[in-house]
Amino acid sequence: MKIDNFKLEKMRYQNNSFSYTFGFLGLILSLLAAFIGLNSLRPQAMTIFKILYNIAILLIAFLAMEKAKSYNRTFSIVLIVLGAICLIRIAYGPITLIKYGAIQESIRNGSYSGNLTLNDCANYLDRICQIQLQPTSGTYEWVSNGWLFHSPIARGITMLVLLLLSGGSFIAAGVVGYIKSTHLAKYLESLEG
Repeated sequence: MKIDNFKLEKMRYQNNSFSYTFGFLGLILSLLAAFIGLNSLRPQAMTIFKILYNIAILLIAFLAMEKAKSYNRTFSIVLIVLGAICLIRIAYGPITLIKYGAIQESIRNGSYSGNLTLNDCANYLDRICQIQLQPTSGTYEWVSNGWLFHSPIARGITMLVLLLLSGGSFIAAGVVGYIKSTHLAKYLESLEG
């Protein structure tokens, strides 16, 4: 990608708004995904670790997008790493919600032939996402009411999409920031020499 000298001269005085905007978008989407995950998966010993790394992602992302706004190559790479972390996060939260939600649904439909029970699913899913057989009516109902939708499958898919978009936003912000900062650095070196 070749940038002409006029645009490079303008970059000396203007912020990298693309990297900032996409970094901010990635940050918001990551927080929404974390919020859904923390309100859908049953609290366990690792929950405090999840809260802490989400706080770390928030702080590092904010710092990185501020620095990438001023054409800093190092923090553009940090944005790319944050995007990769968001993509790696898909392996636990959304997959767990979809897996145990599908088991619950197949138990409810009577098509499940495995050895897991609703209690096994309850070890992973928050109360709002659990179904329970009602002995009086013989039907399955949600354990509790909540303001988010109950289905762990829908929550898992929503979280998956949010993390994909967040990772893509961080990576796009980082790649564009790195390219622009590299061009600007070469241009500034040519002015000095």
